[in-house]
Amino acid sequence: MKYPIYLLVFCLVMSTAFGSQASSAADGQKLRTVLLDLKANNVDQETVNIVASLVSAELSQNPNLELITSKDIQSMAALEADKRDMGCDDSNSCLAELAGALGARLVIFGDVGMLGPNLILGLSLFDSEEAKAISRIIVRTKDLGDFPDKLEEKMIEFLKPLDIAVVDEPKTVDEQVAKAPPTPEAPQAESVSATSSGGEIDWLKVGGGAAAVALGAGALLWAESQQYGVMRAQYTAYQEAISAGQAPDQSFSQQDFEAMNTAYTNAQTGQFMGAFLMVGGTGLMTWGVLEAFKTAGE
Repeated sequence: MKYPIYLLVFCLVMSTAFGSQASSAADGQKLRTVLLDLKANNVDQETVNIVASLVSAELSQNPNLELITSKDIQSMAALEADKRDMGCDDSNSCLAELAGALGARLVIFGDVGMLGPNLILGLSLFDSEEAKAISRIIVRTKDLGDFPDKLEEKMIEFLKPLDIAVVDEPKTVDEQVAKAPPTPEAPQAESVSATSSGGEIDWLKVGGGAAAVALGAGALLWAESQQYGVMRAQYTAYQEAISAGQAPDQSFSQQDFEAMNTAYTNAQTGQFMGAFLMVGGTGLMTWGVLEAFKTAGE
């Protein structure tokens, strides 16, 4: 791809203007990031400007970024005009050259559009070192008033790759020491003494409680196996068909009715016993475990 001569001059000017800032950003562990103007698709420019301001505000809150917007650099060069002259269409090669010209590693670009009643924002995060987009999000809302909250939630997902990128950046010795996890303190002698003089787990209670829990689970399964719900559903369907003057799909005899009542009684008994045994067994197991925390004097 061939570019006009003045594009090369533009790149040289940008590299010189931002070179000193790039080195200071590296020292502060910040990633220089260019935020391009958002494209408008079937939406008024005022709405696009509001969305762009919200995106810029969210990005500015991230301590890992040194944000450069198109407005920041339009006073030095007509960025959008030069992008069009170079045939820049947000392709990987074009974005990589733009980021390199500004001394930036990251480029964020996207568009705002309307799809029916929905306002849709699409954002992409381009890494010039990897020459590819490393993150993408779509934010969709019907009410612009709800948009800031939805954007804040999505930005957490959008900027996740930056946490990894910053960790990979070189750090000074002071920063490494400051961010090192604290050394765990040695247990105090008083704590060791209390533990050594404490009781032990009462395995008899724990075992008895576990057996009760198992019996309770078995009782609940037995109650479920009585199939009272199935019989009740069949009886309800039979009654509804009779009331509507229709022939029921399945007959329901007096014997079936008595079987349903028996299943109901069994199910209620099984559920009660199961719940009682499981609650009691859990309490007994907890009691047995708490025996280990008693001190010798208790």
